[in-house]
Amino acid sequence: MRQTLRNNYLAQLGLLLFIFGTSAIVLALLIQVLMSALHLSPDALTSSPGIARLSQCIGAFLTMGLPSLVFGYIVNNHKPAQYLRFTRRISGKQVFLVIVIVFAAVLLGGALARVNQQLPVPANWAQAFKKLEDNYNKDIMVIAGMRNIQDYIVSLLLLAFLPAMMEEMLFRGCVQQVAVGLVRKPWLGILITGVLFSAIHISFYGFLPRLMLGMVLGYLYYYGNNIWLNIWAHFFNNAMALTSVYSLSRSGKLTPDSVNDSMNDTFPLYIGLLGLMVTVSLLIRFKTESERVAQLYPNDQEPFNHTNP
Repeated sequence: MRQTLRNNYLAQLGLLLFIFGTSAIVLALLIQVLMSALHLSPDALTSSPGIARLSQCIGAFLTMGLPSLVFGYIVNNHKPAQYLRFTRRISGKQVFLVIVIVFAAVLLGGALARVNQQLPVPANWAQAFKKLEDNYNKDIMVIAGMRNIQDYIVSLLLLAFLPAMMEEMLFRGCVQQVAVGLVRKPWLGILITGVLFSAIHISFYGFLPRLMLGMVLGYLYYYGNNIWLNIWAHFFNNAMALTSVYSLSRSGKLTPDSVNDSMNDTFPLYIGLLGLMVTVSLLIRFKTESERVAQLYPNDQEPFNHTNP
């Protein structure tokens, strides 16, 4: 069966959808059972920042992390970490380029956010989209309410790092590999994965920036062949947004509107064009460095513990 799955991407897609759908249903049923057994209301999950953060982390693991591991285990002969590309083959230059690429992508994302806001939509659609954004920002206010540096550090782990890891395991580690194999065109598979990555966040006004981020992460995964680089890139992006929310929280300016403004910064189109050129240029350098690292350490050795040949 595994040999069949290894070469049959349509079967892999069906398996992935089945595992993902089953995990989502199990999580929903588990929540209902626990809330009924403990006589809790739906608001209990967001009654405090601590409970909200814990609930989000558990939900992310059960709906993204665990399905990814199960999928990799089935498809890749009981070696999920190898399938997802958790590798030690990495260089300091790759890490540096990843950080700079994320900063450059922020400029491009800000310009795309402005374009996204100016897209014409029917009035009733705009009202529905605005309501979704307001509800999301209110949830962020509860989850990311940080009173001190300890709360900030805990939030970096629970709200920036762990979600980044879970999302990269699912979207780049599983969905992108299946999509690229299915369509046999890397750019199209990366685009499809980026669309799904953005759509799952259910934010119309953030769709284009997240699509762009998903594609940048897709190329980092395709060129770097190391999911750790993706996780760190995603983490840095999340950490920047979280730091902005922390600053608002500490200054007493944390409101739904301020959260929306801080997480959806807009830039002029010429800034976005500059961000695009820098991002593409850095991705080319990242590709070259990743090829060099792959040649130096073909057996997945740790570069920092070995002398270069």
